[in-house]
Amino acid sequence: SLLSFSHATEDELTDININAVVKEALQILQNKLNKLFRLQYHVEFSQKIPRIHGNPTQIIQVIVNLMNNAIDAIGEGSGNIWVRTKFDQKTKSISIEIEDDGKEFDPTALSEPEHVDKPLEEREIGGLGIHFVKKIMEEVSYRRKGEKNILTLVIRV
Repeated sequence: SLLSFSHATEDELTDININAVVKEALQILQNKLNKLFRLQYHVEFSQKIPRIHGNPTQIIQVIVNLMNNAIDAIGEGSGNIWVRTKFDQKTKSISIEIEDDGKEFDPTALSEPEHVDKPLEEREIGGLGIHFVKKIMEEVSYRRKGEKNILTLVIRV
């Protein structure tokens, strides 16, 4: 449960296993995913991923946000979501890939919200999701392959 990471506040870094963090995010979404019988999700974890120093709470928030985007991209129809982790020995980087077969949606194309620097009471609601993701991850990239949206998040080891 998320409580297992409660020792790490939003600003604290700790030694983490990225596969365990992704599993935690999926557990948070489990009730929502179980209610959506039309939707299937698939998980592929690389077993050779080194531990990293990071903030598990923030990474969980990123994954939950992006999975919700994938669910929204699929809409009312049936569809699939794939979540994969990989380690690239050459670049010493871990990637988390979220793929869906929903309508085309490139969150990286969204411009940075203008209201980010305004006081909280003057800000518009929403629009911070991808901004937050870009602040947490070292690289965020999108591509459309056939009928699939593929969002790749990269963390350097």
